[in-house]
Amino acid sequence: MASRRTVKSSNGQRFLIASLVVVGVIAIIFGVIQLGSPSGNTVAEKSREGLVPVPKTLVAVRAFDKVKREDIFDLSLGDDSYFWLPKAQVDAHPEWVKSVDQVIGRVMARDKSTDFVFKESDFLPEGSRTGLIGGVPIGKQGFFLDADKIPGLRFLKKGDRFDLLINLPEESRDSSAEYGLLMGGIKVRDGKPIPVNGIRLLAQNAEVIALTTNKSMTTRGGLSFEPKDANGRELRSDKQERVLIAISPQESVPLTEALGSEFQIHMVMQSGQLKFAEKIEDGLNGLIPFTASATHIDAFSKITAADLAEPASGELRRYYFKPSDVNDSWIPKVEDLIGKIVAREIEPGYIFSPSDFLNPDHLVQDVEAYQTLTAADLVGGESSEWLGKVASKALKAGVKLDDEKILTAGTLIQNVKAYEMIRAESLVEGRNSVWLGKRASTDLNAGDRLMENLILSSNSLATDVEAFQELTANDLAGGSSSPWLGRIISRPGKAGQSIDEKILLKKGARSGIAGAIPPNKLALTIPVKSVNGLSRLSFGDRVDLIESKDLDLVKLMSGISVSPRVLASFKDSLVNQVIATEVLIVDTDGEQVVVAVDVSEVSPITKALANEQNEITAITRAESSNNDPPNKTANQGDETPIKAESVQISSDSNPLDSIIVSQLIVDGKKTKMAFRRTSIE
Repeated sequence: MASRRTVKSSNGQRFLIASLVVVGVIAIIFGVIQLGSPSGNTVAEKSREGLVPVPKTLVAVRAFDKVKREDIFDLSLGDDSYFWLPKAQVDAHPEWVKSVDQVIGRVMARDKSTDFVFKESDFLPEGSRTGLIGGVPIGKQGFFLDADKIPGLRFLKKGDRFDLLINLPEESRDSSAEYGLLMGGIKVRDGKPIPVNGIRLLAQNAEVIALTTNKSMTTRGGLSFEPKDANGRELRSDKQERVLIAISPQESVPLTEALGSEFQIHMVMQSGQLKFAEKIEDGLNGLIPFTASATHIDAFSKITAADLAEPASGELRRYYFKPSDVNDSWIPKVEDLIGKIVAREIEPGYIFSPSDFLNPDHLVQDVEAYQTLTAADLVGGESSEWLGKVASKALKAGVKLDDEKILTAGTLIQNVKAYEMIRAESLVEGRNSVWLGKRASTDLNAGDRLMENLILSSNSLATDVEAFQELTANDLAGGSSSPWLGRIISRPGKAGQSIDEKILLKKGARSGIAGAIPPNKLALTIPVKSVNGLSRLSFGDRVDLIESKDLDLVKLMSGISVSPRVLASFKDSLVNQVIATEVLIVDTDGEQVVVAVDVSEVSPITKALANEQNEITAITRAESSNNDPPNKTANQGDETPIKAESVQISSDSNPLDSIIVSQLIVDGKKTKMAFRRTSIE
């Protein structure tokens, strides 16, 4: 029995101790709640005079969720859902939200536990969406990072700010040699100074939004994120943790690139102390910004907006200087740079001065000798005084133009061949030139200054022409204004040859050889070798044709008895006979000659040509005679022919005319005998 009582006494003690422990824990919890509340004083339910209701959390509220009415008001509690606090205490905290309407429907910016009042900083801006996307500040982008990629990142809380740096010396080895840095300037990105000398800034002033796993999210950092197993032991699962951060849009590409490299990314946290943060924001105060080149610019190129913006971000590159370090010649404004043409190659980071640009009277690209200057060649473009001028020699880009480098009026800018028409594109002054339409008398080169002795006379042929061809404007140096336009040339003409009536057919003559045949005449073609003296004749020459015959009396008197006396009278058997007079030379090609003859002379000439034993000779007449054609005139345009004494030649007498043939009977036979004609007869 004693033993059983002992057991009972022991059980009662255990129960008493357990009860005391429970009461103690309840008391501790109640005390902690009171310490976390705005006031540790207990307010009597019936004594609220002079007190003000302040909304509080009745349950834990998660970040990026909307606050619901049941989160701050319980029907069963009624007014006890609020904190009732002295008005003086409430007025001392203007950051507290005192109206229920200002709480319900707002999106939380961070996690909030039970029994806490609300502050405006607990909410996202009005109109924000729920979820993680609502936590990304305006002008920033949300970026998820593996928590184990960057040491220490999981320990930061919502709103903590930091920079991300990476050491990439191969990309920034020459960054410290930028002109703006050498001159003491501070390089800025997104309005903040950035480091150089081998360090690349991936993200600046980045902000933590939340820490997430596959199933959970917190804004209080990784320390509040410790999963436990079935036995209550804490487990770490860093590989499942992702940190959502807010960065500038231009930082997302380089950060993504860096995460894929083997280089370690370092996090540099910014101070959470207000005074220190304000000091960083004011780091550029009092400094003067100057725009610089962000890319390499080729010499003689026009500056564009792209040349002044960072390729990765599109942000204008600027350097900030102390007033004492500023060069008075530096150009600070972007609008004073865009459109200007640089005089030499410009490296990234260069700050411009007026001396770095070409003046309007400079070339921006190479030009060839005798090239017409266009707007694209000139700094001044369409407004340049040199527009349309012609370079006197090859010029390099960047050269300053002056009168010595420009061709004067009346100068050729293209080669012109002899007898070729000078066109507008060949002349400095183009269609305004007095030499337009003239023809060169010899080969001319670009750069030659034109003078009268280099120009073909308007009274000359400009091209080679065939005989009996009608002269056109293209054939004549005088063009359509030439007095010889439409006339027929009587012989082949060479370019540059002077023209006069002597080599032209009469006015109104038709083109072709028929136009050269006088009326009542016929054209006859004679081989040159068949007539002595014919090879040297040309159009317009006039000749008489004489045939020389060798008379063989014996052969002619075959079958007739010729007395010795008659034979003795034929000592000179060669007889000359005129077969044509006033024969006009119409055309010749060196082998044949076309002549104009009377109708009655055609037969004697052709017979003489057919008898190869006889010899034909051309006797040239004087230049003019009574029978000259109308085009043979003393003065140009005078249609009155020149009169000259007519000289006539005659044929030799025919010896056969003095011989008669009689038929006699001798010895009883009939015989024909030739006798000389007596004078009586």
